[in-house]
Amino acid sequence: MTDIRIKRGTALQLTMVFANADGSAFDLTQVALSGDVRDSRDNLVGELTFTLGAPGVATVTVADTSTWPLGLLRADVAIVSAGWQTLSETIPIYVDRPVTWALPDPAAPNPVLGT
Repeated sequence: MTDIRIKRGTALQLTMVFANADGSAFDLTQVALSGDVRDSRDNLVGELTFTLGAPGVATVTVADTSTWPLGLLRADVAIVSAGWQTLSETIPIYVDRPVTWALPDPAAPNPVLGT
């Protein structure tokens, strides 16, 4: 599992591949996927939602991470089917402070310049 590093406020998009022991694509159409992102004190930071793609592939997208705390967060994925549940490895997510901030629209009024 690879560590995930993002800048706070940016979108998070992960593509996950699920495979059977023989390497073939796991059938995700018969299961429910869910996941949580939590901080070091086990506070819920966000919930993961999944979109199915090609066989055995699911994408997680979190459009806004602006409220996520800085530092190490952790997530996992629950795979639930009739009668059983399994959890993925813990996924470390490091949230850093952005260094470069998006510049304002140059056409927008600028109170510093009085325009």
